[in-house]
Amino acid sequence: MSRSIASGSTGERIVVVDAVRGFALLGIVVAHMVEQYLGSPPPPSIPNFGVFSAVDQIALAVDQLLVVGKFFTIFSLLFGLSFFIQMDRGARRGTSFAGRFAWRLAVLFVIGILHHLFYRGDILTIYALLGVLLIPFYRASDRTLLVVAFVLLFGVPRLLLAAADPVFGVQVPMLSLEDPRIEEYFTAIKSGWLPNLFWVNLRDGFWLKLEFLFTWFGRGYQTIGLFLLGLYIGRHGWHERVEEVRRPLKCLTFGGLGAAVLAVAVLGALVVVVGPPQSPSEIKPWHLLVGLTLLDVVNVGLSAFLMGSFVLLYRSTWFHGALRRLAPVGQTALTTYVCQTLIGTFILYGYGLNLIGEIGAATAMLLAVVVFLIQAFAATMWLRHFQYGPLEWVWRSATFARLAPFRKVPAPAPATV
Repeated sequence: MSRSIASGSTGERIVVVDAVRGFALLGIVVAHMVEQYLGSPPPPSIPNFGVFSAVDQIALAVDQLLVVGKFFTIFSLLFGLSFFIQMDRGARRGTSFAGRFAWRLAVLFVIGILHHLFYRGDILTIYALLGVLLIPFYRASDRTLLVVAFVLLFGVPRLLLAAADPVFGVQVPMLSLEDPRIEEYFTAIKSGWLPNLFWVNLRDGFWLKLEFLFTWFGRGYQTIGLFLLGLYIGRHGWHERVEEVRRPLKCLTFGGLGAAVLAVAVLGALVVVVGPPQSPSEIKPWHLLVGLTLLDVVNVGLSAFLMGSFVLLYRSTWFHGALRRLAPVGQTALTTYVCQTLIGTFILYGYGLNLIGEIGAATAMLLAVVVFLIQAFAATMWLRHFQYGPLEWVWRSATFARLAPFRKVPAPAPATV
């Protein structure tokens, strides 16, 4: 059976996971701020949304290449790892955590719906829905975990969608740029009238998100695959013994980079041979099938490179101290993620400073870094006095149906003679 997280684990080993989660949250806030918390295509009335200069173009290119989709991948993998840790700890106590985990996901779904009211790009509701699928996989074999994970990660559901149409003509249900809902949504954001924004997000946002996740783009299927890989990593205790798996970690890190570079080269060669489409009507299903699958390889490969590089640097003497400071952010991940939205939407939406569409990608990226640094400092200060972040405390208390201890109890002073 798998190596138990509880056996021989130390606080420092768990800190590695928290630090990686903090790193993922940095990437997530950058991606969302550069997108300006839009969660939708920009309206046709703003054709150069977020791009006002060459610096903005560079920032947007960096964001698309190194940020978008990559840190979501890391965050999803860590969700599967956290599932294993909770299930394993329950097993070590002689109890099953499966039912409690399902209830925990229900609580997360409620938190996610409240978050979704502000930002339709919320991922908590999706994690809550898909996380239930982890429970039957907990005792699956390693081979099953890996086969299913790679099938989901690398486009097989997309291939099945294409094969489902006898003439290979599957229509891609995407939100057309001429769809009036885009302008309506943008108007709701700019208006500053929160009840209207909440209604538009509830009415349209959730279903559009599901359509994006479970059609050709396939991020929903990939999320399940990443959950399973996180479960596999936890089962084998790789996060506990980084030094022992240092060589395989290097292979994974640089192998991921190599796979991403190769996929980009193949994609570029196909564009040269076939030629770029001159209009959306010229995009054929097989173009999407091949192109999106190659982009999946790029995203997964670069995610492996970024996460592996972070862990290797974390274990180094020179970078350990600095990267360890990200751990408090990861320890308060739920609070951090939701607060990023509240801060970001206040800066950008009409109920706050109303800067959406008025700032460029470079400015948005800088703002994201500033927001994250403030959050890192706040999380460090908070955890000096409290055991959990505010939302983590609510989540834990609701999970166990009793109030969890909140404030840290000072250690007793040493006895004097």
